Formats: sequence, structure tokens, C-alpha cells
Amino acid sequence: MVGRALTGLDPAGAAEEADRLIRANLTSPVRTCVSTWLALLAEMHLAAGSVSAAEHALNRADDALGLYGQRSSEGLVILVRAELAHAVGDNRAATRDAELARDLSREREAHLFADRAERLLNSLRQ
Repeated sequence: MVGRALTGLDPAGAAEEADRLIRANLTSPVRTCVSTWLALLAEMHLAAGSVSAAEHALNRADDALGLYGQRSSEGLVILVRAELAHAVGDNRAATRDAELARDLSREREAHLFADRAERLLNSLRQ
């Protein structure tokens, strides 16, 4: 689903399907990856051009981080929040969040997220 959304092959449909699967399979009982999937859902919504749905998914991811302590995806959640800020033209917030995502991800050795944050920062500097 994520690949389908991020390559432009029906991002809205992929996001809708992902949201349904998250609600049906990852929230009752809560699974350890729910915050990760909610961050990915936010990325799918961004790919579909739905900023408000992306923000809602990120807020759900933040809630999961707070409620369940699922910190393994925290760098990704912050990174997607930076992408959301960039999408709405708030490059100052995008830079701040991307730096936070990069630093936190490096500290936790989540190199994929750190590298993605660094790429976003490079694009913001241009």
C-alpha cells in the first residue's frame, strides 16, 4: 500500500485501505507498530494531497507514542511532520522538525530515518 501510494498509483485509495487495516488490525489490542503505520498513513495522505488527513494521522501517531511508548518510530513521526510542514509552505517548521528527526534518529541508530531527514534538509536549503 505504501509503495502504491508513494509512486502515485492511487494514493488516496491506498491511504483509505491502510487506514481501514490499521483500525481493524492494529488498534484493538494495540500492536507495537501502530505508530509506525500511522506515520506511513500520513505519508500516503500527503502523496494524495490531503494535508488535513495527513495531520490527523500524525496526531494519532503522536497519541500512540504518548500512550504506548512506541518510541522506535518517533524519528519517522517527526520526519513526516517535517514533510507536512514543508507541504504547507512552513519551511521554518520543516527545517526544525527535520533536524530534530535527524538528530533523534542518529542517536537511536535509526539510520534510514536519519538519512531521509538529511535529504529533506538538503532540499530545504536549496
